[in-house]
Amino acid sequence: MRKSYITNYRTAIRLDPNYARAYYNLGIALYNQGNLGEAITNYRTAIRLDPNLALAYINLDAALYDQGNLAEAITNLRTAIRLDPNYAGAYIGLGIALRDQGNLAEAITNHRTAIRIDPSNSFAYHNLGAALRDQGNLAEAITNFRTAIRIDPSNFFAYQGLGAILYDQGNFSEAIDNYRTSLRLNQNRNRYERIVMTNTQNNLREAERRLAEQQRRR
Repeated sequence: MRKSYITNYRTAIRLDPNYARAYYNLGIALYNQGNLGEAITNYRTAIRLDPNLALAYINLDAALYDQGNLAEAITNLRTAIRLDPNYAGAYIGLGIALRDQGNLAEAITNHRTAIRIDPSNSFAYHNLGAALRDQGNLAEAITNFRTAIRIDPSNFFAYQGLGAILYDQGNFSEAIDNYRTSLRLNQNRNRYERIVMTNTQNNLREAERRLAEQQRRR
């Protein structure tokens, strides 16, 4: 199906080489195929043709982020926010990139802004929880992970994050429950989900080992 999308978008571009949306949509299709380099090229072309296309900057950020180019990813997200200050997804993406840079305070600010704009966005809560955990604010992190799960019970990222905190607190039994739920829900659809799955599997094994040790000492 994606190959047919790619063919259709290339046809649209051939018919109208100045159609920014066609390059943008082609970039998405290529990104979903894992073709980051060509996706980035098409996002850049879309932006050159339509510098106000905020979604092109956001999707360019995702591809750059996957390449490890955090600095340029952040620049594109700031541009997207300037163009569309009410799009929660841009603040979430910026918060994720800033967290990876170690800028936890600004990351948290951006996730809180995303929640203010879209209070039902489970993704914003679990990313806020992750940044708060890194900051050492475990109580508020747990609250946000639980809120993410309440909003979207299929959010396996939130179960994984909650499990990590419960493990840190020595609550191995509940950590195991959350890790297992995360693995059950993770559909392993892309590179990032596969990374999360591998990490969760490793964390589950370690939590099971620690729980067994704990039970033997009783």
